[in-house]
Amino acid sequence: MPAANPNPAMITDALWRCWTDVEPNVPGVRLGGIAANKVCYHNSVNANKASWPGAYCIQLPLDLQGPFDKARAIDYTMSDIEMRRRTAYLQDAALHPDDNRLKAVREFIGTLDGVNVYCLIRDANGVWRFDGTRDPSHLWHIHVSIYTAYVNSWPDLEGLVSVLLGEPWDVWLARKNG
Repeated sequence: MPAANPNPAMITDALWRCWTDVEPNVPGVRLGGIAANKVCYHNSVNANKASWPGAYCIQLPLDLQGPFDKARAIDYTMSDIEMRRRTAYLQDAALHPDDNRLKAVREFIGTLDGVNVYCLIRDANGVWRFDGTRDPSHLWHIHVSIYTAYVNSWPDLEGLVSVLLGEPWDVWLARKNG
């Protein structure tokens, strides 16, 4: 039985499930965090508007749809080999022309080589672009930011879990369409 959501006031059950469905299936993974009182996706839209009104995480239309009182990011801490493996899965899904499993994801940050931080972020037009300006803590944890509009929607977040678990796109399609 997965652990109950420890903070339903700040964490949606759908986002919490992004932890409970990954934890038993990724060797050695630990929860790095979800809700935190800091700028952007680990915090709510309301908190960002009050304390950091110019923050990039409250600019796009998909971030200006509720719920406005919930955290919108998750960090997965893991070994170097798992970091490289899971970041590559995220990269492959993001850059695959047909794979839509990361529909709910605004950005992810990790490493592909254990030395350099790797970040893909979506611009306002929905196109992924590389952003290499992230801090080196992302060499030991994968950060995933979720658009506010999807943070309470398991059908939209389920694709993220599929990618993190290494499920190939064609297997996902067959399972969802079968």
